[in-house]
This record gives sequence, C-alpha cells and structure tokens, in this order.
Amino acid sequence: MKKKFLTLNVLIFIGLIIYLILPGKIETRFENKLQEFGFPHANIEKTTLGFKTVIFQNITLDKDGQNKIKRLKAKGNWLSFVTGNNIKTIEITGLDSTSKINRPSPLLWLKNKSYLERIHALPIDKITIEDAKFNLIVKNKQITLNSRALVQQKDADKDITFTLKSASSDLDLDSHWTATLKQNAMLQLNSDIKSVKFHSDPLKINRGAGWLSFDTSTTPASISGQLEAGSGDLLDTPIKNISFLIGQSDDSYPLLFRADASGVDGVELAADLDLTGSSEDYKFTTSLNIKNGKDFIDYMQTTHEKDLSGLRNINSLDNAEILLTYLSERRFSDGPLPFELSIVQKENEILNGHVLIYPKSLDVRGTAQTYNGIKDLLIPLLNIPSEKISGDVIRLDGNISNILKQ
Repeated sequence: MKKKFLTLNVLIFIGLIIYLILPGKIETRFENKLQEFGFPHANIEKTTLGFKTVIFQNITLDKDGQNKIKRLKAKGNWLSFVTGNNIKTIEITGLDSTSKINRPSPLLWLKNKSYLERIHALPIDKITIEDAKFNLIVKNKQITLNSRALVQQKDADKDITFTLKSASSDLDLDSHWTATLKQNAMLQLNSDIKSVKFHSDPLKINRGAGWLSFDTSTTPASISGQLEAGSGDLLDTPIKNISFLIGQSDDSYPLLFRADASGVDGVELAADLDLTGSSEDYKFTTSLNIKNGKDFIDYMQTTHEKDLSGLRNINSLDNAEILLTYLSERRFSDGPLPFELSIVQKENEILNGHVLIYPKSLDVRGTAQTYNGIKDLLIPLLNIPSEKISGDVIRLDGNISNILKQ
C-alpha cells in the first residue's frame, strides 16, 4: 500500500514538474522557430498547454510591436511541441502587421527564394489564418488590407488560398488568390480581382476588375495581368475605358496604361513603364493623342471651367501627339528627373525640349523649341509670361504640386 502511494506521489510530482517546466520549454522553442523564420525579436506573452494543444497569446514579432499575433493555437502532442516537428495544424487569429513602403516593389517578396523555401519546409499539415490585417503606409497614407488564408500540405507541395479585401475611401478591394508552392521555391500564383475602386490623387478608378498570374518556375520569373475599369479621373479630368496591362519581355516587366478622355472623342492617353532592374533604370513614356484640336480645347474649357476662348492656331493640335519620355541615363544620384518633351503633328515635330522635375519640391525647369506657330497657342493656354519667351524658345519653369496634389 505504501509502495503504491509512493508511486502515485512520484507520478504526481513528475506531472507537476512537466506542467510547470514544459510550457516554458515549448514557448522558447516556438520563439526560436519564429526567430529562424525572420522575426529575431519574437516574444510570446502567455502560453497555455493542453493535452493535445498549445495556445500562445499576445505574440509580438518585432521590438516596436508593429507586427503581432493575438492568438496562435497548435495541435499535436507534447513531443511535437517541444521539437517543433510533426505539428498537425496551426490556427492563427488576429495577425496585425504594419509596414512602411518607401519604394513599392510588388515582385520582391515573391522572388525571395529563401523566404519561399522556409514556407515550403514548414513541417505542418494545415495552417489557417483568420482576422488578419495588413497596414501599408505609402507616402504618409495608410492602406489597410484584411485577409484570411489557408495553407495545406498536398503531397510534396503547399496549396495556398487567401483573400485580400479593403473598404476605405482610398481603396475598395475584393480579391481572391490561389497558389501552389513547390520544392526549390517554385511558386505559381493566380488572382481573381473581383472588384476594385481606387481614389487617390492624381488617379481615381471606379468599378474595376481584373486578374494577375505569377510563376517563378520559369527563368526569369513570369508575370501577366490585366485590370480594366469603366471610368475614373486623372488630374481631375474624367477618363473612361481604363486599362492596365502587365507582362514580361525577357527580364523586363512592362506596365501599360491606356485610357480615353470622357466627354470628347479622339483623345487618348497612354503611359508605358518598363520595370527593369532597379528603380533608377526604369523606362517611362507617356503620350496624349489628340484628333481634333478644337474639340480638345472645348473639352478642357468645360472640365476645368477655364476661359480658353480666343486661342489662336488651335488646329496646331489636330492629329497631334504630345510625348513625355523619362531619360534615366541622364539622371545622377538623388538629382532631378530628366524628361524629353515633344509634340508631333503628322510626323512633323512642332515642339522639342527638355525638362527637369525635382521630386521633393515638384519644381520644373526646362526649355522648348517651338515650330509652325504652336507657340501662339501654348503661351495663352499655359499662361507663359513674356519674360520666359525668346523668339521661338519657351522657358518652362514652374511647379506641378497643385496638379499632382501630392
């Protein structure tokens, strides 16, 4: 009887030791796992150990508390909790992440091989994420994306589905995403952008929809996508038939924008951005095609409530194309952005010049040589003072902050 009583006391003592010590060991192990995953300051405030579950609460992922998890529940057994291996499922609730984006690079994390390899190597059958919130700060504006996700092991691959949604004055988004993550960080990602509305000067988009595909199994990684919207505004000017296209040509990723002016026929806007290498190497060209000069001037007068009556040489804009081309090879570090400006009418150049745009102040400095009387139209149209005119040369000095509303 005494021996049985002693054995029972020993078991109780061992159980008490396990109950007191094991949660701390498991907590430390999970913190180490989070640190290995790229969160060196990960800290867990509270751990609750059950028979086949462990619950971590109030997890901070960085020293500033900008990234945190309200609750993480893992299902398995005590051995799997201690080793961090063979965990059946993880349920994450209340992921809250805030990050500041100085130079947006949407392809960066998708092409980060080591990050994708760590996700693929997770020894977990199923991960669910509920009530996730991503706060992106871009140019002092915060965009909040709400998300939920499911990651499941399928043979040697990870199948991933998630949503990204937003309902703010700047961005209203409903998108659904599917992905397959294979060995060697091979990712195939597809999205269905069911609806999007974007309102942030100088561009506003209403009632948009589209899709995006991304695949790292090719060399180089391939991307393609399209977004279309019926209407919007650019620089407070109504536009319609808006289209964004992104594709791939060798190791460059051209982004194309097309739109028509709303309320006048024959006015088309195009902008091409070539995302090649670093941002200093990007190529950018924008053009405005005008079929009828008088219709265009009447349209500008109506939409901007500006008296443009009495302008001369309006036909100088008949069948004209206004081109603005970024000259990346002429820019030095932290210097102004150099552009070439030209107006071509029926294959004849009637204006050619160069301008510098200073990013911080949005000041503009430059000159343009004019031909065939286009000067007589531009001077009153742009309110160019006489001291900035010398023969057929116009000095283009000013500031575009009011136009872009940065």
